[in-house]
Amino acid sequence: PIVIAGLQVNRSGREAEKEFVSFAEKLGAPVLAAPSAKGVLPEHHPLAMGTFRGAPSERELIDKSDLFLLVGFDTVEVFAPGYWDYPQKVINLDEVPHLDDLIRPEIEVVAHLADILRELSATVSSSHAWNTEDMDSYKKMRQSALFPTGEGLMPGAVIRIARECLPGNGIMTADAGSHKVLANDIWETRRPLGYLTSSGLGSMAVATPAAMAAKLIEPDTPVVCLTGDGGFLMRIGDMEVAVRENIPFVTVIFNDRYLNLIKIKQDNRSFPRLGTEFRDSDYSSVAKGLGCEGERVSTEEELKDALNRAFSSEKPWVIDAVINPDGYVASKDVRAE
Repeated sequence: PIVIAGLQVNRSGREAEKEFVSFAEKLGAPVLAAPSAKGVLPEHHPLAMGTFRGAPSERELIDKSDLFLLVGFDTVEVFAPGYWDYPQKVINLDEVPHLDDLIRPEIEVVAHLADILRELSATVSSSHAWNTEDMDSYKKMRQSALFPTGEGLMPGAVIRIARECLPGNGIMTADAGSHKVLANDIWETRRPLGYLTSSGLGSMAVATPAAMAAKLIEPDTPVVCLTGDGGFLMRIGDMEVAVRENIPFVTVIFNDRYLNLIKIKQDNRSFPRLGTEFRDSDYSSVAKGLGCEGERVSTEEELKDALNRAFSSEKPWVIDAVINPDGYVASKDVRAE
């Protein structure tokens, strides 16, 4: 089998999160997580294979399985109606019944997830055909494809460096856009609710208020907000609130001068580029005008230095990262459209 974890595991509470880890370790099968469930099984765990998004590259792992075991998974996070085309049988474990026709489970169990997982852990066999070589090969393939080389500061490198600089218990919030599509796959989430985003609806400009809320709820936890230039402009007034109310978190802007995800879709369909381009603005200077600390970076070394200073600060920080948007297109083969 292959296990797909969904957001309901988080929503069900810490007991369900704990029982999920125990069940996954007892079963010994690979685990993919929906974007909003990243970190339910900490992503440095040997069984954690990354994010489940319906990308073509996931077939390398999925095709080796004979069964999907869905745990608290809502298809709205990943698939459009009619898109699910996997031949494997499905067992669905959830706290609400599965009512749409996208997936037809062979077996469905509806109850409190902690209770289901506890009972399964007591009875399930760990015998299966998976081996560590298959899982390690899959993870290496994904990582190599997600970090294409190119001139300037690549978006994948920004995500990697932010993860390296953020302490292990930190929280990351991701806005809608091309950078979030990459962050879904690249960002290693090491704790439940350590990755906050709008997944099913993909609401733009959610990352800044989410970061502020996370910092208010966990004031001693470092928080980083990954947002695009378009999303930042929609919520720029929140930075004045963060200064006034003393809410110190770090914002990294993927400054590519475009609404890039829309631009890519226009290009893919041979449409003219309309309403997607910005002028080259220095958002760090704007942030300083609002009372934040700010810095503009264009190299990996500059980004590392700025992030390390930002995470040791007690003021809101805005890092304007001028990136090469070609990195989004180059990593396309591992992502769902």
